[in-house]
Amino acid sequence: MLAGYKHRNHDVYLPYRTGDDIILKREGDRLTVNVPRVFTRHSPDGYEWGYAGSGPAELALNILLLFADYATANPLYQDFKQEFIADLPRTNGTSTISATLIQAWLAMRDSPAEVA
Repeated sequence: MLAGYKHRNHDVYLPYRTGDDIILKREGDRLTVNVPRVFTRHSPDGYEWGYAGSGPAELALNILLLFADYATANPLYQDFKQEFIADLPRTNGTSTISATLIQAWLAMRDSPAEVA
């Protein structure tokens, strides 16, 4: 557990293997995710999704850190949160974000914009 990380005891963190899709599951107050909490910046209470707050920001940063280094992930995670995390349903059920989609999203941001 990370220092200063106050987690909800009922949350479950599944292992992540390279190339896995991101799995986010809600059952009442219990969240199950396969995103390790490597970096804590915003949320003392842990991950969340379905709005644009600190829990979703924490989740977005840690998802990107599975696919990129910190120097790449840090300037992009708020945009990733807005595009992928904030609009996920907060109701019971499972949401998936494909690894291929995340890799493509990162690749688009790595390419220099064309100048007209």
